[in-house]
Amino acid sequence: MSTNAVIYVRVSKDDKGTSRSVGEQEKECRLACERRGWRVVEVLEDNDLSASRYARKGRPGYETLLDDLIPSGTLDYIVTWEQSRIARDDVKFGFFQRQCEKHGVAIHIASTGQTLDPDDMAPKILAIFDAEVSAQTSRRVRRALLDNAENGKPHGKLPYGYVKDENGSWQVDPVAAAEVRDMVAAVLDGATLYGLGRKYHRPARSIRSMLLSPAYAGILVQNGKAYQGSWPPILDVDTSDRVRTVLMNPLRRKTSTGPKAAHLLTGIGTCGKCQKPLRYARPKDRPATYRCPDGHVSRKATVVEDAVEQRLFDYFADQIFSRRLFYADDRDAVAAADRARELRQRLDGYVLKAAQGKISDESLELMEATLGPQIEQAREEAQQMTVPVLRKFAGVTDPREVWDDLTLAEQRDVIRETLLVSIPVAITRDTKGVNPRSLGAESVVVEPRLEACAANMKDRKYR
Repeated sequence: MSTNAVIYVRVSKDDKGTSRSVGEQEKECRLACERRGWRVVEVLEDNDLSASRYARKGRPGYETLLDDLIPSGTLDYIVTWEQSRIARDDVKFGFFQRQCEKHGVAIHIASTGQTLDPDDMAPKILAIFDAEVSAQTSRRVRRALLDNAENGKPHGKLPYGYVKDENGSWQVDPVAAAEVRDMVAAVLDGATLYGLGRKYHRPARSIRSMLLSPAYAGILVQNGKAYQGSWPPILDVDTSDRVRTVLMNPLRRKTSTGPKAAHLLTGIGTCGKCQKPLRYARPKDRPATYRCPDGHVSRKATVVEDAVEQRLFDYFADQIFSRRLFYADDRDAVAAADRARELRQRLDGYVLKAAQGKISDESLELMEATLGPQIEQAREEAQQMTVPVLRKFAGVTDPREVWDDLTLAEQRDVIRETLLVSIPVAITRDTKGVNPRSLGAESVVVEPRLEACAANMKDRKYR
């Protein structure tokens, strides 16, 4: 009967080329198996993955070994280059060794030719030593990153728009930096990430992640704290703050890569029973309708669209609602972002004074209670002022005129940004069938999307 072995190889990171690659590890492990007549049934590899307690990524090979192969009952040996390949965490290694012992699987170390004895203390001591070495490495890395941050030295991936000079410092690439600025200007003007992706041949997610980076304003963040970088900025701080506010706005619509909608409420309105998006249907010889894809609700399209437009105009005429949405121009958005940042800096100053013992904890709590709501209010104002299509309605006396001049896509944007639309199931009247009123405009439920507006208007009836 043959003796079955699985080879496990792993390397975390080897920038200097001093560690054995997974290929070299596998070669040594195969030789060890050949010398002992063991049959290699599988080779599991985790490349560029750490095994320390600080690792953030999973290890697919290790997990397959632990969850599937060891409990299978078909395995006699696990062969690895050295013990630390399995784990640099004494707790994890101890658990792994107990699982092997439970299922009758032995661990063989190819570099030493040793098969580990579960009762031997040496592997346990080595696991503790490996864990401490890993902890020391982690502490050194954290100290180095903090030192770099305090001195404004960049670390991490080089952002698009920069190049490294002969000293390794970041310098602005004029051509790429101009593209970054164009992207930012387009986002602030209401462009979609999908549209920018098509223009610049980049995934929308990549553009979003790129423009959210504070590095473009010459700022680096370490452990949640911002530091002034030593490289030249591509964006000023105001512009960086504004584009981040736009992109992080939870009300910002998610763009679709599919065909453009041809009707006002397709995919925006929802079924009152199952909450699925409504579809537009035009049956032969019958009026067009908005209907639930599962058939729960259906209403005439003209009835639904007229009701939604009327509610929208009512809301725009309401001073409470419009005050939450409209500001005269972009300077107000800049002022709100400035105010939020200045208040945040003031609060950070009080936190520092409290840490230095210059003010009491009670004073700090008072300042947090006072400045905190002001910061949130300023951020909220800046956030809401960055929806360009809504600013077209600011200051107008008749929103219908603006509405009629918008494209269908812009009208859909307005509804998507401001309203929640749903159609409830029609109400029946005993034996007389459906109540006609339950199919009219009053049956279309239209509510403000902004929670703050909804709270201010909760006593008003707009159904």
